[in-house]
Amino acid sequence: VSDQSGRRLDADSQDDLCAQFTDCPSCTLVQTFQNKALRCQWVVGTNGPSCIGRPSGSGTSELSTWLSRYERQAISETGHKPVPKCRIIIRDSSKCSTAGSSSSILAKQCSERSSPRCHTCGLFMEDCGFCGETSVDAAAATGRAVTTRCVGRFGAAAIPCTVACKDQEEVFRITTASVNGGMVLRGRVEYPLWRDFGMQYAISQPSCTWRLGEIPLGPMKSVLNQELERGDSVWIKDADREAGGQLPLIFNEDSDARSELELRASVTLQFNSDDTREASGFKFEWDQDPPPGNDTIASTTLPSSGQGGGGTGNTGG
Repeated sequence: VSDQSGRRLDADSQDDLCAQFTDCPSCTLVQTFQNKALRCQWVVGTNGPSCIGRPSGSGTSELSTWLSRYERQAISETGHKPVPKCRIIIRDSSKCSTAGSSSSILAKQCSERSSPRCHTCGLFMEDCGFCGETSVDAAAATGRAVTTRCVGRFGAAAIPCTVACKDQEEVFRITTASVNGGMVLRGRVEYPLWRDFGMQYAISQPSCTWRLGEIPLGPMKSVLNQELERGDSVWIKDADREAGGQLPLIFNEDSDARSELELRASVTLQFNSDDTREASGFKFEWDQDPPPGNDTIASTTLPSSGQGGGGTGNTGG
């Protein structure tokens, strides 16, 4: 069901509005807010049942953005990193009486699944979905009351576990240390987030691009871990290769799973996937030495507009 305009609220706004519904039947009714569709779902989590926003489409992009927020907070404020959980998710009010409480058998059976992965939560229970959970304190630190975000749904064939990177590259770039003046000393690009919990990159992702490294600093000591399908690749081009007119380093299915590299900033990192199969993706980590006389290193994160940021761009060859 949709409203007349067909517009949807963003994920955070839906969470904030859905949180006002404190019982399962009210939560699962279709609502509108300022001529926009408001769709909520009832989730039984660690902190008890709650009403949260229902994702648009698969919800993997919303989950990734949510994970990125808390990954950054955990680094900069020693916050609580989200953990994966299988949770009962109710969208039909007729199921509220049988599954809508923490004491319900279905909620317990769903939450007791060990080592939750995106594609396994719904294998045996249709309404058992894959979610991320954080603490009440961590949510409050970001100005939010909702501690849970979930992907689309459910059932073995229907669970969406792939996430796109095109036009949202910054979600997957995490700065882990910097110095005064905004220079990034250490960080990573991890696409997708939660690779270890079954998330996979999407097909047909051409030229997702990150620019990394601080030119005034020394070499970038880097490690690339990757698992790619045939036809997909990671391209890396640094300042030396650019100046020498060389082609980028190309990593694919036949490359070593782990590669140690020494690069010179700035570095262009690019990911490409074709239109067939997907895999768990890659993690690229790097660090640079602080400038002479500046040993003050802060564990922090920077806005996407900061120097050395990971905005999109084109590789040179």
